[in-house]
Amino acid sequence: MAVALTRVGAARLGAKTLFGKTGNVALLEKLAPVTQTQVAHLRATFGEKYPYSKPFPYETKSYNFITEWFDGTDHRLNENSKIIVVEGNVAVGKHEFAKRMAKMFDMAYMPTARDDLTFINHENSFDMRSLNQFLPPEARFYDVEAFLTEPKPRVGWLELTWYKERVAAYLRAMLHVLSTGQGVVMAGSAFGHTGYVEAMRRMGYVSKEYMKFFSTLRDDTLVETLRPHVMVYLDTPVHVVRERLQKRNNPVELKSKVLNDDFLAEIDKSYKEHCLPLVRKTTEILEVDWSTVLDDLDMEALAEEMTRLKLESTDREDPKFGDWCGVSEDRYALYRKRCANPDYVEALFPHQVPVSCMDIMMTDVDWVKIRNIVNEHPALKYEAGWAPQFGYNTLFKL
Repeated sequence: MAVALTRVGAARLGAKTLFGKTGNVALLEKLAPVTQTQVAHLRATFGEKYPYSKPFPYETKSYNFITEWFDGTDHRLNENSKIIVVEGNVAVGKHEFAKRMAKMFDMAYMPTARDDLTFINHENSFDMRSLNQFLPPEARFYDVEAFLTEPKPRVGWLELTWYKERVAAYLRAMLHVLSTGQGVVMAGSAFGHTGYVEAMRRMGYVSKEYMKFFSTLRDDTLVETLRPHVMVYLDTPVHVVRERLQKRNNPVELKSKVLNDDFLAEIDKSYKEHCLPLVRKTTEILEVDWSTVLDDLDMEALAEEMTRLKLESTDREDPKFGDWCGVSEDRYALYRKRCANPDYVEALFPHQVPVSCMDIMMTDVDWVKIRNIVNEHPALKYEAGWAPQFGYNTLFKL
């Protein structure tokens, strides 16, 4: 069920509601069945700590086939062990909203991977874009700045890389929930990325062939995850998005001919017509009027409304929340081992590039250059501290 939330400046315990002074009758009637049949819900803490169980230190301790015998998962999961993803147009304030929402429920806030970090090797901080000068145009590492500044943007590889990072970020969110019991609020996600890709297709930035490829890739990768419980869409008019871009004052964005009002309108349209209906099959959708940023009292009122949503299922065959229903300890352990494995993301992307998809298709000559220049570069071929070309002595290393 999609609940459209309209800001009116309501006090959390006052007579006003998020639906107006007297309440939007139609929307309240839609909400009533959820309230009456509520059996599984979030608990709002309004900035206070939630009594989570002792977490497993997954960031510093390996979780493997030995560890799983001594550390279960189900005993940690609680009413707030949920994943909430926040989606919306460019520059509307997804990160700030996600931080504030995480505080309402004492959940962890996780941002979308930054574009510049997408091209940074995590082992030694080597920026792969520095190799672009040696690569042919079709094989270069293509970032958001290039997309916004080039007269004829090439988006295929950028979108593929960006989506891959978003899948990796969602796996980290899953790992956090299953290892600590603490819920996660994410700003942007792999599940909402479809909205941007569809908008780029409508604008002609990617081809229909790429969209077909991406749709297959999306289905094959997200099926390996536990779907989010809630997707919050920050519904913001285009003129307000433009005002917030001006306020953000990023020269690249302001001068870009690509980031025009038509593109911003297509993003909003693609979310509402394509992405949200697709996600609604498995996830609760909240559409929040974000033309004006909610104040603290309104955020508390929104949090209270969210506590009335039923976010669990008792039937594993139910597509909505069925992923989280009746999961065995062995299955939880499998998810945790996969999410903790840094190579697992690569295993999810084995797809051969279709020859008809020119957005990401490269010639054999280009692939040879990539192999010789990128894959054989010492900063990328060896783990940190092992490249003899950089003067490291590996004679006595194990």
